[in-house]
Amino acid sequence: MTKKTQYLVSGSAYTPVGDLRNVTSSLEPAVYEIKSEAFRGTFLQIRENVDTSVPTKIYGRIPGMLAKTFRTFERRDKSTGVLLSGERGMGKSMFARLAVSEALKRKIPVVLLTGSCGVDDAVEIINQITQPIVVVMDEFEKNFPMESDDDDDEKKGKQQKFLSMLDGMGSSEKRLFIATVNDTSDLSTFFLNRPGRFFYHFEFNTLTHEEMREYLEGECDRKIVKKKTIDYAVACMGTYAINYDGIAAIVEELNSGSSIEEALTDLNLDRKGDNAYMFSIRVNGAEYTCEKWSDLSDIREEAGHAEYFYLKDGVHGNKGRIRKTDIPGNMLIIRYDGAGMKLNKDGIAVIPRSSIRSIDLDDCFLKKGRDEISKVTPDELGSVGDIVLNPIKSGPRPLYLNV
Repeated sequence: MTKKTQYLVSGSAYTPVGDLRNVTSSLEPAVYEIKSEAFRGTFLQIRENVDTSVPTKIYGRIPGMLAKTFRTFERRDKSTGVLLSGERGMGKSMFARLAVSEALKRKIPVVLLTGSCGVDDAVEIINQITQPIVVVMDEFEKNFPMESDDDDDEKKGKQQKFLSMLDGMGSSEKRLFIATVNDTSDLSTFFLNRPGRFFYHFEFNTLTHEEMREYLEGECDRKIVKKKTIDYAVACMGTYAINYDGIAAIVEELNSGSSIEEALTDLNLDRKGDNAYMFSIRVNGAEYTCEKWSDLSDIREEAGHAEYFYLKDGVHGNKGRIRKTDIPGNMLIIRYDGAGMKLNKDGIAVIPRSSIRSIDLDDCFLKKGRDEISKVTPDELGSVGDIVLNPIKSGPRPLYLNV
């Protein structure tokens, strides 16, 4: 039997559309990409062989951020954008991959936007979808680079053409947009500080001590790598720009019997820049801090070295005589013996209270008998804590601390 021609009617126009028996009103839960062909126009095509497998154990903040993202998406009655920025290898692509897997579990279609599709085609076809979808734009600033007028006019420029899609053009359709960006300086400023477009901005700049420890404890062979080695490794890695690729390589080296010194020396890790630490100490309930640029091994060799610590929050106006329970003032000059440096249970380096020799009280004085003194010992001053060294910048050398 000859198939009967069918037509799409619009006013007085009749367009032959062929056999409409395969028409569907919704997208099935799958991963799609946008295609464009001369005779077919723009269409969505299921992407075959998409690897949606995920590791059995996910470390760090990613599981919590992912759960928060989907809770928010379900709660809101409009589109939600999530911007993932930061260094390569820190977990942005893992987050996007997990989001794809989670969407398919929830029977939500996923559309991948790559540089191979045109901006106008992508915006047009996504704005026509009337069911909840997840749109993933990996390496957004690379696939859709800024043009000269991207920050001059919201209606012009390649990146700016996505604004109507992110804004929803007044549409009530629910869409979850996930965009990964390596460098926000390559992103139009119209996307930043705009929760209406990207509701969340998750930054992946460095692994925290907690994330490093969690990974090491979960992946190291504990028959080979002892807890003391993990403590030392966490302290050493704190001044490196360690990503998940790097920490996986370090685990492989440790499990093979190498020391952390050997791993940090031989592996292809970023050693640019200087080592910097934020020193902090609590004195009678007040926190004082100072920034120091040095290697831990250099700090450990310092005997009687003086550092200037400043009151962290606010300004203390007490410039007269003080009691042991008073906050000393805005600035302290603390002399310590670096040889007493230790690693605490979190792998953070500390100079213990017992290694602090004296504390100058700036303009304040402490009454000792009939004498007024400005230089005191920790015992004379009262409640003095350890000096805690928190790494704040990646460094060029391994931190060799013989413990």
